[in-house]
Amino acid sequence: MAKKKETSVDRFYEFVGLYGVEVINKIIERHNLATEKRTWFTIRFAESDPVKEKEYTETMEKLDEKIYKIDRELEDCYDVDSKLRTQIIRDIKKSRPDDWMMGFTLEENQ
Repeated sequence: MAKKKETSVDRFYEFVGLYGVEVINKIIERHNLATEKRTWFTIRFAESDPVKEKEYTETMEKLDEKIYKIDRELEDCYDVDSKLRTQIIRDIKKSRPDDWMMGFTLEENQ
């Protein structure tokens, strides 16, 4: 019998089982911060006012610090490197396209 091909949904639930909702949410938070940083980069690139440009650069540097802190935590505490983090984001986007950006909550059975 042929082995069933693993889907993004399968991998998503596997990631949740391995790392928990809290780590998945940290990966999503890191993704959102990186997206915000890219947006600020685009705004800064189009800016001609040096004062505004400096302000945008400072904002980007603060985002860099937050991203770095999350990266260290993911790698050092949970052994989630950049390659795995990227794969997790891809699988989350495919398996939960409409409701992933705000993160997930842990449902308790009552």
